[in-house]
Amino acid sequence: MSSLLLNKYINNQNSNNSLAEDSSLSWTILMYYQSTLRNIGIFTSISIALFTFTSFFAGNYLYKDARYMKIIVRLLAFLVLLISIYIAGHLFIDIQNLKKYIDVKKNSNIINIDSWQFLIIFIIIFLVILFGIYLFVVRHHFNLSRFK
Repeated sequence: MSSLLLNKYINNQNSNNSLAEDSSLSWTILMYYQSTLRNIGIFTSISIALFTFTSFFAGNYLYKDARYMKIIVRLLAFLVLLISIYIAGHLFIDIQNLKKYIDVKKNSNIINIDSWQFLIIFIIIFLVILFGIYLFVVRHHFNLSRFK
């Protein structure tokens, strides 16, 4: 989607289109950014929910197969978090590419691309820290279960 937006934006900059068309394209880029941020948030929330599911549900309701259920669900939580990190990385790349072509003064009332970059960098750092916490918890769990 981002390459289509970028090509449309470049073509729009090269032609002498009206201000309304340029504003419409800026709003399209803004909606792409916001919907991608929403998707990152949804995938991160699902990952956290799956990870906490293992300690509550599998331990309380699945006595015999709790160990295997925990492994499967935690792997699924890792996968969903990796998808979130992947989406955030591609959004950062898209913002870098769009930054080259957006005239900051012309679109300053609609798009502030620099604040977008800082937000995405913060989100990526948060997701990587969350991934590290996941790894620590799983490692700690397996070390404890080995001694039981």
